[in-house]
Amino acid sequence: MNMGKHVVDPYESLTPYEGLGLADLTIKAHYPFEEETLLQSLKQVSMELPVCLMEEESAIFVKKDRILQIGRIYRMCKGEIAPLAQEQLEQMRI
Repeated sequence: MNMGKHVVDPYESLTPYEGLGLADLTIKAHYPFEEETLLQSLKQVSMELPVCLMEEESAIFVKKDRILQIGRIYRMCKGEIAPLAQEQLEQMRI
């Protein structure tokens, strides 16, 4: 989860902290979609930075020539959630 430029853990703080910066994204790993309180907190964060919501057993792999996703990963931007598209992953490359 620390591979992104930013990582957010709303249980600790709504302020994202710096990750390794291998991809230009903000990550919330192990995201449980049934937790409404967490969802509301992440919506606040997404007003400033788009957030990748990664369910259990999902991953993003950054390789020289491409970025791969495994499992279900969503993108939240300005409070709206949609599945993360491959084109969006490619745009996040640093």
